[in-house]
Amino acid sequence: MGLAFSIALELRLNDPPRPEEFAAFESRNARESEYAQRQYMNRVRTWLNCYCVDASHATQFGKPAMLDVDDYMAGSCRNWYMQPGNLSIDVHLVAYVELSKLMRQFRIEVEGIESEEKEHPERPKKVCEVVDVVWDFHGQILQLDKEWGRRFVEHPRADGELSDNFFQM
Repeated sequence: MGLAFSIALELRLNDPPRPEEFAAFESRNARESEYAQRQYMNRVRTWLNCYCVDASHATQFGKPAMLDVDDYMAGSCRNWYMQPGNLSIDVHLVAYVELSKLMRQFRIEVEGIESEEKEHPERPKKVCEVVDVVWDFHGQILQLDKEWGRRFVEHPRADGELSDNFFQM
């Protein structure tokens, strides 16, 4: 994972899109424009997958995440799957990014309470604070479930079926 993330960072897959990338979609002939669009979408898709793998690993094993929790691409991808040239499964990837961001934030808040307890062992345990954080995030997860359940229904081909021209170039 570390090597994959290093390569992705070296390729600057985490950088916001540059204006010249969008200009390339319109300034070329139709075939080149479609290729530029696919290349851009694949770069974003690859980075979002890296973000999700990192968050999943950190959550599953109780380790700190390697990638920045305030990542621009992950933070701004909420409607990315609606762009032309997307794959039917992109809506699911973005939903996973949203859940990953929430789980990372949960971990940060709980770790903050734990570190405060370690720094001040004389104070009473903050179990109530942790329970409050858990209930708060439980509510947020239920909201995500409701929202993304609706988006899966509204988005065409959200069942994961590939479009007819997926393998054509």
